Amino acid sequence: MVTPPLTGDHAERLEELLAPARDLGFSVPLEAAVHVNLDAGPFRDVGGFRRVVEFFAGREELHRRFGTNPNCRRLGPLPADLVDLVQRRWPDWDSLRAAAARTAVTKYADVDVTRVLGVRPGPDVLEVRLLPGSADGVAIARQAAQLWGSLRSTR
Repeated sequence: MVTPPLTGDHAERLEELLAPARDLGFSVPLEAAVHVNLDAGPFRDVGGFRRVVEFFAGREELHRRFGTNPNCRRLGPLPADLVDLVQRRWPDWDSLRAAAARTAVTKYADVDVTRVLGVRPGPDVLEVRLLPGSADGVAIARQAAQLWGSLRSTR
């Protein structure tokens, strides 16, 4: 299920969509993951992008913390060269972006930074892909809020 952008009352809005699906007997696939799309703008500077990469480099701890579905096959770590790259001193975002875009970034990672870097067309988002699949709007909203709070606190 893909929702329109949610700007408030996230749990209530998700439940409006998910309750009918549950009532009709829909289930969560074994390989499912919830994807949360965040505005890419705040992550398009050296510090913001570095914090995202460093945050998601702690993959094992994040998977434990958020209960990432071990059956989800379209996840993976950020490229090691990207993690190393963000540790260097960069004079500006354009320099870092150009270098990061030459790494092996892919959408099939725990976090998709390809659109932040401008290497893949589509919505202007940072896509977090590691939340476990769920049909519970309250649980999804709680985890998304925890994720957003963690990303903001690393800023």
